[in-house]
Amino acid sequence: MAPPSEPYIDLVTGSTHGTISSGGSFSWYNSKPAGGSGCSVSNVGTWCTASSYGPINAQASMSATVKSGIATGSYSWVCPCCEVGSPKAPIQGTHPKP
Repeated sequence: MAPPSEPYIDLVTGSTHGTISSGGSFSWYNSKPAGGSGCSVSNVGTWCTASSYGPINAQASMSATVKSGIATGSYSWVCPCCEVGSPKAPIQGTHPKP
């Protein structure tokens, strides 16, 4: 399966494709070759509407939603199949009014 439409996060490389915004939807994508193992994402409850997602099969994706009202920043997530240590997702969030 081809990657989902943007925005999405590649679980294997840890890379973010497209802009992920506060209150918006995105996909987790497992880019392992077909026949590869499934993968789960955890420790995302501080910035996603669910605390974990998966298992997500190889070459498959799963939809997720960012909580509304979070600030712009890089938010961490945990996934055992990620090939980079301590991946972070850049989120475009809200800015406090002066």
